[in-house]
Amino acid sequence: MNNLAQVRLKKKMSQAQLAKKTGISSKTISAYETGARKGPVKKWQAIAKALGVKLETLLADGTVQQ
Repeated sequence: MNNLAQVRLKKKMSQAQLAKKTGISSKTISAYETGARKGPVKKWQAIAKALGVKLETLLADGTVQQ
């Protein structure tokens, strides 16, 4: 489990709820959480904002594409 999954669960938010808040599909969020897919910074910024955390909190393990 990466930082995204940990933070999301700590905030008691489902993948579907996070998807609705960000406009990113729950399938994509799941892929980010499992590490099957990396995403652009813009999407990670939206996720961080929806979770109320700094972007660095989510990306400490290098899960973003440049």
